[in-house]
Amino acid sequence: MRFEKRAKRIRFNLLSKSKDRIRLCVFRSSNHTSIQAIDDSKGITIASSSTCSNEFKEDASSKSVSAATWVGKQIGSKLLALDKTKVFFDRGGYKYHGRVKALADGVRSMGLDF
Repeated sequence: MRFEKRAKRIRFNLLSKSKDRIRLCVFRSSNHTSIQAIDDSKGITIASSSTCSNEFKEDASSKSVSAATWVGKQIGSKLLALDKTKVFFDRGGYKYHGRVKALADGVRSMGLDF
């Protein structure tokens, strides 16, 4: 119940502020971390990255904070290739700590503006 309320509140605040930004939507399971770049004006997914992908071949576990940082850097590089630098970070009801924070730091390290 608290998770759904938090997710709705976050998404409402993000979507009501600006329509010209790309939304980065986070999903965190017990084993993996994934993120999608969504253009809400067109209703399409522009890019995505996950620890489930074939590109992920780190020695660390897919559950780790370093894996989440890697996912953030991957989505950042994909968006920079598409010239998309203005984004919103939709954490989707997850608290901003641990893997979610590492993911955001990885995106910021690539030069995207939240």
